Amino acid sequence: MDDWPFRKLAAELRNKIWELVLIHEDPIFVRSSVEPPGSRTKPEHLTALLQVCKESKNECSEMFYASNTFILESFSGASSLDEDLRRFIHKLGNNVPLVKRVIISAGTIDVLHRDSSCFYRICYGELDLLGHWRSRLSSLRFEVRFTKKHSVERNTVWDNGGLLLDIDVFDLPTSFRQAMAKISTAMGGKTVNLLAMESKIHLPQYDELCARQEVLGEATQASGPDLSLQSGVTGRKRHFTTALSTNPMEESRLGKLAPELRNRIWESAVTQDVLIRLSTLIRPNCISYLWRRPDVSWVFKTCKQIHVECADMFYDNNTFHVDANTFGTCTDNPLTMLATRDGPKTKNLTMRGFDDFPLPVGSSLHDNLAYGQMIAEAIQELEPEKLLALAPNLRHLSWQVTIYKGVTLDVDLRHYRESLRMNVAKAREVVADWKQTGDRYVARHIEQALQPIYAL
Repeated sequence: MDDWPFRKLAAELRNKIWELVLIHEDPIFVRSSVEPPGSRTKPEHLTALLQVCKESKNECSEMFYASNTFILESFSGASSLDEDLRRFIHKLGNNVPLVKRVIISAGTIDVLHRDSSCFYRICYGELDLLGHWRSRLSSLRFEVRFTKKHSVERNTVWDNGGLLLDIDVFDLPTSFRQAMAKISTAMGGKTVNLLAMESKIHLPQYDELCARQEVLGEATQASGPDLSLQSGVTGRKRHFTTALSTNPMEESRLGKLAPELRNRIWESAVTQDVLIRLSTLIRPNCISYLWRRPDVSWVFKTCKQIHVECADMFYDNNTFHVDANTFGTCTDNPLTMLATRDGPKTKNLTMRGFDDFPLPVGSSLHDNLAYGQMIAEAIQELEPEKLLALAPNLRHLSWQVTIYKGVTLDVDLRHYRESLRMNVAKAREVVADWKQTGDRYVARHIEQALQPIYAL
């Protein structure tokens, strides 16, 4: 670097140049999809200047990582926030001790939609577990933007990009209540969202959570900042064994409603029109297997009475689905969920096959025939009595495969033969309708795939 003209500048001038080049007013996004050669994942191309030579890296790495705010996108449902932060650490490698400010972005959520329960679940079940990061970061924030896409009303607050909530993880009680007040003000005091309406009432325990954060932070400080990448199993185990709150529901406006009206509210909140994936196991990395419940069930943790009132409704009214290839094939599978926790309350379950293997429309008719033969063999190999014996609490157990959009076989295993005949007849009708409407090309391929199934 001695021959480089830049190196001959005064140190103060070089530092000023580094400052102008490397310090950004806006947060720097760290995306999980960025994987440069050699698995050395860095924040996109921004660190390229740090790689010019060893001396330039030594001069400006600390300025870059300590002076900027890094934002990582989370909320995918595949892992906890703590796991996301650990992956973030893995990305930065040896530069982790230099990072001071991090923002976790949850993206955009419709405040009027059921998915907004995910925000409540995150705030209630995960943010309080991040207190141990205070010894490593000077600032950790959680951002989420709310919109009202499903509203017919016109409101400039929501129409102009939505409402941005910025929650300070290290001051969770105060920051969360301020966020809820911001939602209430923007909505004109309307209690449209059940979870947002009750959050202030059912979260007095946040004072206790804040104290727990302090204890976690002090314990981490006492033992020194451990910056190694860990699997996170210990932290997440307590996440899933959090006891239900016993806050008296009588103090809530919701608790004062008639039971019949509350039941209607629960029905709207927890009953879904689509299949719910029974995600009992996730594999975020190759280190450990971690348990996870359906996200919607986090509403039951609001208080014990809510769990008693609507857990049965949730598991009884909804239909869950699992991968047919794993059902009953190993010990760590959805059957474990059906036998533990709230599993026995589950009444409707669908096994879905060939989700990742659609009909090869556009291929040869021979390929379509082979595809249909594969499905026919899978149907023949079904053992309804054995599968029903594995889950005796189920009211409905079916095997489902979507051959093409609009052509789905959903075989009821309690009435196997009759259900199969009805599904085949329905598939024939769909193909016949497509032939009449002029979509003969697709109809021909589907009909070819259905031939082996017709023969069952």
